[in-house]
Amino acid sequence: YQFQRHPTMPKRDRSNSEQSIRKRSRSNSNTELTQVKEEPRSKKLPSKRRASRGALGRTIFLRKKIELLISLLPGSLRNSEKSVEDAIRAMLMKYSEGLGGILMGFENVKLIGDRNEEAKGWILNELPHIHYNVSCDALVFCPTVGCELQGIVNECRPSHMSLLVFNYFNAMVSGDQLRAAGFSFDAELHNWTSTKESISPKDKVKFNVEKIHELEGTVSMEGKDPSLSLLVEA
Repeated sequence: YQFQRHPTMPKRDRSNSEQSIRKRSRSNSNTELTQVKEEPRSKKLPSKRRASRGALGRTIFLRKKIELLISLLPGSLRNSEKSVEDAIRAMLMKYSEGLGGILMGFENVKLIGDRNEEAKGWILNELPHIHYNVSCDALVFCPTVGCELQGIVNECRPSHMSLLVFNYFNAMVSGDQLRAAGFSFDAELHNWTSTKESISPKDKVKFNVEKIHELEGTVSMEGKDPSLSLLVEA
């Protein structure tokens, strides 16, 4: 990747971008999301993710075309291509308000040129960072209240049942919601039992998302209407 010096911002980034870059230069952040475009729904997703849909039939995995402003220190220029990808990789598995979900994967990373110019990195005034406008295709996990998910039960307690969704995201169903669904806690077997089924650790359970919590990029969910999942993954 080449870079050039800009005494002022490129035209496409003038509005509030200089202030944003100066603010990020004083923090540990080196990546800023500048644009998100959701790809047409006709484009297919991987089969497992295509099957994951919410209660209203909307998929919870979306492909989006995103643009980023990535700032690298001069030492990163030894392998700037890898450094750009590492900066995007640091966003993986974290909630992004701009994306409207959690970045699960990305591909087709490309530098964006200003109008018809060759794509290059650029320097803003006295700041040491080299800035790159970058685009890539992203796979985003976008859970919504009311969507149906499934997870593996970690533990059953009188107060709640905890689950792991997609082997990464924490979820729980409270004891009140379990009792409302007809379950009662068995203190001897340490599981939740109803007249139709019982739920124990390592069981696969489906539930409807009732609440979504986010703290510093980490997402957790609360669910309701739990039941054993009969779905078998291919």
